[in-house]
Amino acid sequence: MRNPERMADFFAELEKEWKRVPDWRFAQLMVNFMSAYGDPFYFEEDKFLEKVREYLDSLDIKQPKKIDDRESAEMVLFQKKWESVFS
Repeated sequence: MRNPERMADFFAELEKEWKRVPDWRFAQLMVNFMSAYGDPFYFEEDKFLEKVREYLDSLDIKQPKKIDDRESAEMVLFQKKWESVFS
């Protein structure tokens, strides 16, 4: 049996990554991630976190200086998809 103590560390790390896209609900993070990496069913936790980091890094999200000039991660994703359609 796997050690259940690993879960706390995993969720702490996942929380750090999820905070990079604070406007996203968790399901949005998962669906967007899965559109890029497929079903993570067979990923071990360390591999899953690695791929989540890789995915979020690929979005080139600008961290807000203040709430008024925040560029949402959703807009970045939309722009990338839009550009790929017309390039």
